[in-house]
Amino acid sequence: MNTDVLESFALKNAYQSSENGNFAEAMDWLKRIPSNKRPKELECHVAYSYAKTLLGKKNWGKAVDYLEVACSKTNDYLLQKRLSLARQRKPLMADNIWETMNSVTDRPVRLNINQLKPEVESVWACSAYYSRGSKQSSPWSKLLRIDKKMHEIEEEDIEAAHGLSSAFLCRFIHDMTNILSYADAVVAIPPNPYRYINRGWSFPDILAKGIQKYLALPYEQFALKLIDTNLELRGLNSFERRTRIRGAICADNIGLAKGREVILVDDVITSGATMQEAARHLKGAGVKKVHAIALCHTEG
Repeated sequence: MNTDVLESFALKNAYQSSENGNFAEAMDWLKRIPSNKRPKELECHVAYSYAKTLLGKKNWGKAVDYLEVACSKTNDYLLQKRLSLARQRKPLMADNIWETMNSVTDRPVRLNINQLKPEVESVWACSAYYSRGSKQSSPWSKLLRIDKKMHEIEEEDIEAAHGLSSAFLCRFIHDMTNILSYADAVVAIPPNPYRYINRGWSFPDILAKGIQKYLALPYEQFALKLIDTNLELRGLNSFERRTRIRGAICADNIGLAKGREVILVDDVITSGATMQEAARHLKGAGVKKVHAIALCHTEG
């Protein structure tokens, strides 16, 4: 069998393996073809997809290698941004801290993806949140209640609480989910602009910035905007929340998220109405798929 036939055979199999989602195999086939004969678009797609597969397996070193391959074949700014973030990535929460915090964390048991479909592809929450009952003194429940009264707390304590929350969320995503195997960027539920001005920060925004810092996913900070600045969902049931949130959020500037899969982050999921409405507008603006992640899910 001559060289041209072998290269044609390898290329055909590379395309087939890529279409089947077997990117490691596709890379193996492409390596049998001289680099100057590999289709750039195919090699870029396979290398980037394989890098995400490796991230899902927590193999950051090899993933960066394949991000470099992908970036050498394209000027796609998202890929270039991811490579830059990966090279500067901050270390994840230390094992001893993660294990200690994990041991006192109640996992949510009522979180149901069917409540968020079809707008949201998958949903995760690190912990259970209790607003009442005997478990309302659990660590994350106390922290979230404190978050509502941050004006009463010293600035350094606020920063410490936010830092710990972000680090825990990112370690949870890394260790307990498969989100990194498909996500391209991160978006946050938008803040009320008046509260943001008064506080100077938004908890979902803090968490999204943590994901960018620890997990090398570009954060599109202005992808969503709150239209209804009088929006209040506390005390409403699930149906009332879905009715009230309708039209209160819109897509603004989705930037790098266009045509991509994104993580949509919030501090707490209760009914999922806010996540659904935000996801609906993101997809309407061109986002391919939306995966939801929150620090907590309301369990009682």
